[in-house]
Amino acid sequence: MNILWSFICLPFWRFSFLWGVKTGLTCPAIDSSLSTSNVEKTFDLYRNELDKALENISLIDLDQIDFKNVVVIHIRRGDYLNPSNSFGILTPEYYLKALELIPGYENKSKIIVTDDPIHIKDIESKLNPNLILGPDQLSAWQTLKLISMSKYFILANSTLSWWGAYLAKSY
Repeated sequence: MNILWSFICLPFWRFSFLWGVKTGLTCPAIDSSLSTSNVEKTFDLYRNELDKALENISLIDLDQIDFKNVVVIHIRRGDYLNPSNSFGILTPEYYLKALELIPGYENKSKIIVTDDPIHIKDIESKLNPNLILGPDQLSAWQTLKLISMSKYFILANSTLSWWGAYLAKSY
């Protein structure tokens, strides 16, 4: 899986953040003018391989979740805290506005997945999640699977978020 993971982690700046373009929400430093048609054609070549890899990833404690009624919210901080390595940290307002765009969000469970569960109190207080999962609970592969299983998700400005949304099953 190391070669596959290297492909997944291609630099995010190459990809258009389509969801942000569609909704009018923007992520810092993302150039939405980039074409995704060639990117998606290339990714389609790897989709089956990634789907097969994710089939073997276990989410034991989350097997009972109805992912059609859950919003998975991916919050990336970690190395993004260093401005020279970063696209910037998304604000609590970004996540709240994105949540409000989801039909019936008030009646859906919210799961936050993050690489920094200790330092997201400002976002946590606004979103009132049912569950917060960090790197001690989920590997990067499990996070990818969790996002891809969801009908509703709010993405961070990260490649992992993009791949999760791209691999999501249609409902």
